[in-house]
Amino acid sequence: MSDSKLKTIGTESMTFADTQRHYYADKTLFIRDMIERNWEVSVITCPRGFGKSFNMDMLKAFFEISDEDTSKYFRDKKIWACGEGCLAEQGKYPVIYIALGSVDEDSWAEAYEAVKSVIAKEFSRHKELAASENLTKADIGTYKRIVNHTGGWADCRSSLKSLSNMLSKHYKKKPIILIDDYDTPIQSAYDKGYYDDIVDFMKGFLLDGLKYNPYFEFGVLTGVLPVSGQSLSGSLNSFDYYPVLESRYAEYFGFTREEVRDMLAYYGAGNKYREVCKRYGGYMFGGTEIFNPWSVSNCVKKGFAPGIYWVNAGMNPGLDRLLKNVTSEVAARISELAAGGTITARVDKTVSYPYLMEDSENVFTLLLHSGYLTSTGENTKYPGMYDSKGRWKTAERYYYLRVPNEEVAGVFRKEVYDRMTVSGK
Repeated sequence: MSDSKLKTIGTESMTFADTQRHYYADKTLFIRDMIERNWEVSVITCPRGFGKSFNMDMLKAFFEISDEDTSKYFRDKKIWACGEGCLAEQGKYPVIYIALGSVDEDSWAEAYEAVKSVIAKEFSRHKELAASENLTKADIGTYKRIVNHTGGWADCRSSLKSLSNMLSKHYKKKPIILIDDYDTPIQSAYDKGYYDDIVDFMKGFLLDGLKYNPYFEFGVLTGVLPVSGQSLSGSLNSFDYYPVLESRYAEYFGFTREEVRDMLAYYGAGNKYREVCKRYGGYMFGGTEIFNPWSVSNCVKKGFAPGIYWVNAGMNPGLDRLLKNVTSEVAARISELAAGGTITARVDKTVSYPYLMEDSENVFTLLLHSGYLTSTGENTKYPGMYDSKGRWKTAERYYYLRVPNEEVAGVFRKEVYDRMTVSGK
């Protein structure tokens, strides 16, 4: 395998425009599925390194109005064979793209300034609004305050709705809203003591911008943890959640078996398939097996060196706290997982921070959503699903859980098993 060919392998850090000069597993049918969802708001979550930001960039590249002919990025992709119903939407919408992954500050004051900067950057990207004849003086005043960082709390909290309204007026077309890493500021705030402040802000930002906003076509939020509407005072309850327990959209986040086979064949390494399966496959998103794309890509780039490439970028604060005070029963199940076993545990499809620390069994919910574990299905016959009178407890679900592959097994022992401290309960 030549060095020049190896350099064509891509990772999550590249933009969609880079696919013309990198190896690309075609995920463009995700665009079709978004169109067919009838313009709803979807919250899609999966572990770090599974292509969330890349797919958001792909949506932006496909839908956004641009002076550049962006159809060139899609003409040789699967989406181009989906018919006029999809192609008619290409390059036809203004797009709002808010990326919150960098908002990881030590205090609320710092986090607020960081969020304001992210919002101001997106407003600035739409510089056509500054002199738009379709906007009112009040609109342009709001635009300038936000861009110049002179706007107040109210301007910032309602900024998503304001920008949607302005773009809708200017283009006579409702925008598409993409919010990447929506959960990062919430996780950071929970760890660093300003959770109530961030919830107060995000509640208004998302309620005004997505729930009570008539000025946008559809929205997509991505993150690692499916933070529940309850955690955000109900602001996300009306959205559709697609966490790792769901099969819908699973094939678009990570590599499928077929994609891994094709990729290895492209690099003349088809004989490495079984080894790659053991090391980097094994994730089950709903009923679909998924490979970690970050790990597979880096494995190829390194000449198939058997390394550990997936490292969770900073342990989730709630997970770290729970591990420091687990019950002996939870500790026993973690030990079984570390030894390569399969357990049954209660898992919630969404994460509710206010109630996170009430039960150490919540550790399994966080381990699953963060990528340390995977589920092979629901255990509908588990005794814990029934109360003392044999009645079904519908609010709880129990799943079979295991460590997905050899790579994560090493990370699990170091970052999970070695960190837990058994309480005296």
